[in-house]
Formats: sequence, structure tokens, C-alpha cells
Amino acid sequence: MANMTPWVRRYTLYELLDDGFDLCKELGAPLLLAGGLPCLALILYMAIMRIFVVPGDFSPKPGEFWSTLADHPALLFYLLGLLFLSMVVGSVALTAQCRLATRQALGEPLRLRAAFRKLAKPTASLFIVMLIAIIFLLVAAVVGLFAGGIVSGLLSAIFSSTGPSGMIIPRMIGGISTVILVLLALAMAGALFLAAPLALAMDHCGPFTAVGKSFKIAAANFTAHWFSCAFMLLIPLLLFTPWIIILQLQQGESLHFSPALMEGISSLFLLVGTVVSFAVFAGYMSLVYLDGRCRLEHYDLLLLAHDLGMGEQVEQDLRFRPAGVSAQSFPNYAVAGSPNYAAAAPSAFPDYTAVPAVTVSRGLATPAASAAYPDYASAPVDQTAPDLADPAVPAAFPDYASAPVVQTASALADPADSTPLLASAPAPALAAEAFPDYSAPPPPTIAPETPPADEEGAHVE
Repeated sequence: MANMTPWVRRYTLYELLDDGFDLCKELGAPLLLAGGLPCLALILYMAIMRIFVVPGDFSPKPGEFWSTLADHPALLFYLLGLLFLSMVVGSVALTAQCRLATRQALGEPLRLRAAFRKLAKPTASLFIVMLIAIIFLLVAAVVGLFAGGIVSGLLSAIFSSTGPSGMIIPRMIGGISTVILVLLALAMAGALFLAAPLALAMDHCGPFTAVGKSFKIAAANFTAHWFSCAFMLLIPLLLFTPWIIILQLQQGESLHFSPALMEGISSLFLLVGTVVSFAVFAGYMSLVYLDGRCRLEHYDLLLLAHDLGMGEQVEQDLRFRPAGVSAQSFPNYAVAGSPNYAAAAPSAFPDYTAVPAVTVSRGLATPAASAAYPDYASAPVDQTAPDLADPAVPAAFPDYASAPVVQTASALADPADSTPLLASAPAPALAAEAFPDYSAPPPPTIAPETPPADEEGAHVE
């Protein structure tokens, strides 16, 4: 898991420009090395082809480029191979530079050797993304040239009556306007693809998934990404301007360089300008990528929660968040200063004085809505339950103060009993006295007479 660093946050345009420059300055040497090492293969290809396959001078004169290609098919093969290898080398270099810049921004510095590991899939995907981006850039360039031509034509029509001397300033204005419009159109198209190399290098997405993700990131903060892309396009423009001036002087015969020297100067400008431009692009694109993830995926909150030991809980809460909650979680209190605040206030706060709405489920009858709150000012309503009739409670205990009742068998007989024997049985005779009178003297007891016995002990009858 990455770390929470000052680079991981949401950016405005000015912060994006400042922090992108600081990141490129902090990581300048590794970025240049990561872009320069793949270019060695390009230099080796150019040297071998120019020495052994297409030797000689092939610098065409103005207007003779296509005729030169038609006369030398080997030159066409060399240029096509150079274009293909340049795109492959550029993909490898840009992917490695993006990895270095992004890992540095996330607080996990990456070694130069580790930046070139497992580059087969990102490089192939970036090659496809570059083809898609080139189509967008070509369309944007045509639109910019068309808009610049309209501006130049309007200026020429307005100042046509001033003569040739008075057309110098309008032509300069028209040329500058065309350059600015083309630059803005290219920046608008390029801003859509700024995060695509990062999605390939860091998230291991496919080419079309990376393009879709880059479009979403660009839409999240389009103004900042658009003008930052315009600033990035100024870097190669400034780097290649001296080379363009040298070419113009060479064609105007103001300079007399040999064809081999001129070709070497052109190759040097192209390689150095591309490596430096890609290093600047990688620094700014990494911040654009982090800005988009913070805005779309709350990446800064996830890293902060991870540092606090709550990463899994916050990630689960954000993942299972209901759709539309983020857009309407809180009312828009910012409208308080606008003239439409009175109209917007009822939607910001509910009306607690109204009767609450009753939500009815499908298939259930609507319940009767009552008043929102009872009227406490009126007299209270007696809600006592009605009196209940007292049940007939039998005597809990017999009356021991009264004379005891002799319950005979006939009295205890159940009247509902159908057995006639028990009901007609005579009452048993009770003794007059339950116990003898021990206070009187007992009667004398007389023993019975015993007959005499003979000498042998036998009784005599």
C-alpha cells in the first residue's frame, strides 16, 4: 500500500504547474536516464542503416521529398522502420519514466532497474493508445489550423486597403493566432490521454480501459488538465525551435553544413528534445493521475485511513456507497449569498411545520394522515378505561365464629350425582361421648372363678 504524501491530493491549475515542476526537478536525473537508455537502440538502428543499407546523401531539396522516396525504396523502408522503432522506444521510455515519477510521488522511490521490469504488456498497450491519440491530435490540429485560417482571412480582409506595407502586422497577428489556436486544440485533445500511460503502468489496465479511465480523469478537472497540457506542449516547442531555425538557415544557404553533419544535428535535437519532453510529461502526468484518483476514487482518504489503521473499513464503505449519495449528501449552503437563495432554501431544509408525508408501499392502502403534532393548548382528554363490573367473589375463608355444622353423608352428597345409594344411606350413629371421662373413678374389675385342679394337675369337672 502506498503512503500518504504531500503529492497525493487534489490540484488546482497553479498547484499542478508548481508541483509538477518541483517533482521533475527532484527526480530529474533518473527520469532522463530512464528516457535515454531506450534511445540507445534507436541510435544503433540509425547508425547501422545509414552505414550499411542506405549510405549516401539523401537530404532532399524543397519539393523533392516524394520523388526522392520514389527513386530510393530502401530509404522508404528505413524511414518506416525508424518511425515504428521510435514509437516502441518512446513507449518503453515513457512507461519507465511514469513509474519512477508516480512511485516518487507516492513515497515509494523506485530503482531505475525496477522501472524496466515487466514492460511487455504496458508497452504494447501504450503503442495502441499512442495510435488512438495521434488520430485525435491530427483532427485537433486540422481544427486549429482551420480556425487560425479564418482569423487570418478576417484580418486580411479588414486591412486589405492598407497596401502591402500595412499587411505585415495583420499577417503576424494571424500567424500568432494560428499557432495559439493549434496549440490549444492539441492541448484539448492531449488532455484526454494524460492519465492513460499511468493507468497502463500502475493499474495494469488494457488499452481501451486505460483510455476510458483517462477520459473520466480529464473530465473531473478538465480546465486544469487542459492548460497544464498546453504548458507541457510548450516544452518540445521551445526545444525544437533552435533546430527549426537551423533547418531554415541551411535551406536558405545562410549556413553551409555538410549533409552528414546536418543529419547528425537533426538526430541529436530530436533525441534530446524527446527525452527531456518525456521526462517533463511523466512528472506532470503522474500528478494528473493522482489528482483524478483523489477526485473519483477518494484515493487520498484511503491512504490517510490506511495510515490510521482504518483502511479496510473506509474502503468497504466507499465501495458499497449507494449511487448518488456523494452528489446529494449535503444541501448547497453556498447559495445563501446568491439572489436565488430564497428559492433554493426550501429544498435545502425540510418544512417541519407541514404534515409529514406518508410513504406507501406497493399494494398497501394509504393510511390516514393525522396532524403532525397534538394540540397541547387544549384541555386534556380523559382517556380512563370504563369501569368493570365486580365479579362475585365467594368467601375466601369459612366463618369460624359461628357454630360448626355437622356435615353428614347426605349433606355432603352431590345433588347432581345420579347414584341413589349414597344419597339415601342412613347417617351413622355417633357415640355420645367421643372420649371417656377420666375424672370419675374407674369401676372395680372382678376376676372370674377358676375350678380346682387334682394332684396330677388336671381340672376336675
